[in-house]
Amino acid sequence: MKLSVHLELENPTAEPQTIVFEKGRCFEIASPTSGLQNAILAKTSKVIVPPNKTIEIDLAAYCLNEFRDMTPAHHTAFATPFMFNKSYKTQEDVWAWMKRPAA
Repeated sequence: MKLSVHLELENPTAEPQTIVFEKGRCFEIASPTSGLQNAILAKTSKVIVPPNKTIEIDLAAYCLNEFRDMTPAHHTAFATPFMFNKSYKTQEDVWAWMKRPAA
């Protein structure tokens, strides 16, 4: 299932700030109705946050937990230190990797 992660980005400085969100970055989504979902970004995105502004963005993602039911609408997400460094182009590719036994 393709979904999106919703982020609020604040730039308290007087200069624009550029943030690059890399394909494969893992996020944790907590939903009161669906529980915990892990998601990875579907593509690399560059975002510029204007000076002294807070913006909200939605980034396309794939879920890592195949059997958890999550609506595709934007969800508030929290970045994790993890990266999914396998080759993937679709949700099915991601789930195929997740089904493989750990090395």
